[in-house]
Amino acid sequence: MKVLLFSGAGTSMELGVPGMIGMGEEFLDHVKQWDIEPDLVQKIMEGSLDVEHLIEALDRICTARPSLETIGQDTVPLERVNKIRAEVEWFVQHAAERVVGKDAQLMWGSVLRATTSVDLTLVTTNYDRAIELASNAEQVRLDDGFGQFDQGETATWVGFDPKASHLQLVKLHGSTDWYAEGQLASPTKLRHPMPLFGRAALHLASGQKLGSALVLPSREKLLTHDPYPRLSQTFLNAADSCDMAIFVGSSLRDHHIRSAAKTTSNRVPVFIVNPDGDVYGIDNAHPFKQFASTFLIATLPNALMSPNPIAALEASVIVKSNEDKGILVPLRQALDTDAPADLRCRALEELDDMEVTLDAYILRQFIADADPKIARYSLGLLSLSADRDTLIEEINALPNANENAFSDDLLLLRDMVKKRLN
Repeated sequence: MKVLLFSGAGTSMELGVPGMIGMGEEFLDHVKQWDIEPDLVQKIMEGSLDVEHLIEALDRICTARPSLETIGQDTVPLERVNKIRAEVEWFVQHAAERVVGKDAQLMWGSVLRATTSVDLTLVTTNYDRAIELASNAEQVRLDDGFGQFDQGETATWVGFDPKASHLQLVKLHGSTDWYAEGQLASPTKLRHPMPLFGRAALHLASGQKLGSALVLPSREKLLTHDPYPRLSQTFLNAADSCDMAIFVGSSLRDHHIRSAAKTTSNRVPVFIVNPDGDVYGIDNAHPFKQFASTFLIATLPNALMSPNPIAALEASVIVKSNEDKGILVPLRQALDTDAPADLRCRALEELDDMEVTLDAYILRQFIADADPKIARYSLGLLSLSADRDTLIEEINALPNANENAFSDDLLLLRDMVKKRLN
């Protein structure tokens, strides 16, 4: 089965990367703190705290320079705008690099582990490297269009390998680890990326002088040079050939993506996942009212591992969510072996109340926890797992099985499962 999974800003937001509006609020605080033309920033924003609108306005103003110089007008005030533009470009890169590796693995690890039974194409407009960090941790190889790292630090763009057996990752607007010698050059990927400010560039030992290759909001004209048309075509090809498409954490306000979602929904099942259950006018789509973390960590992996992923998702479509937030935070707390046991137990209870179905890899960490109390509290999470019988048998070989309270709760779990089956 071919599956297209598109990830938008909502996914990154749960990992600590603010969306365009949240980033606007943070940027305004940032320029006030560092006294970087705060009054001018506020004036240009005109009440809108959307960074995309800010960058678009800054670009429009800066493009007036040649015309002003032609007619002999003073362009000195534009230097203030250029200063803001350099700062906001750095800020976007900086914000996108906030992702913590362990959180990225929690968010994406279950999906990556479940892809052995499907042909999955991952597509995103996010700049952050959450998927890459998770794939490294899970030792799942991705084809992102780049070759192997040369001498450990750089990788060049070579295009997607049509014969590759590993997952494709299509980053439509670039990535924080992409750099280029000028805006029209093919990107180079660095193993150790860093945000660049203004005209700052990275000087490599090879003699390359690299600047950021991100396609920031309102810079769509940059999408016309390599490799962006190829990335776009790879996305469209995946949409045209998939058996199911899923859009997670995206408002679909990008016309290109929205059009693909609409066309695909006329051919195959399309699921649109967000906390509001909004399908954004895609009439044939299935609304899935769920946070990205809950869907990616629990709902989707279970569906992908089932005999019929489409039927599994259709059967589990949620239109009324009882979640106040996604499961990433309580799951992180429950797995934190340095946290107090009571805090971890409360997190496990919260996960149990959400009735989430975690994969066997995560559940094994809980039932084998060195603290018998944590292992005992996690037993409730086993009841919904498709692997519960195997996991229950594995428990017998664990040290916790000899603890009285644990063995009593395990017996109750066995009885509960037996009654459910009958």
